[in-house]
Amino acid sequence: MAEHTLSTDEKGRVPDPSEAETLDVFTGGSMACYMGQPIAVDDDRIVTSVDWADGALVVAAQPDVPRNLTAVLTDADASITAGLLTITGTDPQGRVITDVMDMSAGLSWTGTKIFASVTSAVISGTAGTPAAGTDVVKVGVGNVIGTPFDLGVEAEVLHVYLAAVRIAAIDAIATGESLSGIDINSATYDGSKIMWALLRPSKNA
Repeated sequence: MAEHTLSTDEKGRVPDPSEAETLDVFTGGSMACYMGQPIAVDDDRIVTSVDWADGALVVAAQPDVPRNLTAVLTDADASITAGLLTITGTDPQGRVITDVMDMSAGLSWTGTKIFASVTSAVISGTAGTPAAGTDVVKVGVGNVIGTPFDLGVEAEVLHVYLAAVRIAAIDAIATGESLSGIDINSATYDGSKIMWALLRPSKNA
């Protein structure tokens, strides 16, 4: 990718050192970050209901905004005794990430990685006798909406808004590389409400 050269107009919008210092005084080092218009939790957005069997699954759609993923395996007769579902994609910074559902730990799984995109979903290591048409899995999107940069501590989230309403009670804040996100699902995502957050990286505090 060719190196980008700033245009005259762009240079005019870049604060010089004295202007940047003034901005920091007024903002306290905080920044308003657009986080999209999250849809409600959708348990089969990424992979629709398909038989549990070793191999690659068809990725039906991408996350609407960067967020964590979920998976549910239906195995009413407990015929599957082991198996892994490995999901690979990229996080909001474009880094390659994977998250793994180990079905021996339970039939439902909530991932912790924040996926901006999903490139593959692969089942491996299946043990037992999956029944075609009966033992099925689906992959969806969860409640944690990814922030545009990694959070070091929860205190870096100053305020969160949905549909221009400040959310007083945040359900959860996740921190760390490829894990950072905000859960305000109790405020009800519906795909039309704009979500944004006022964030202040610790280095700016």
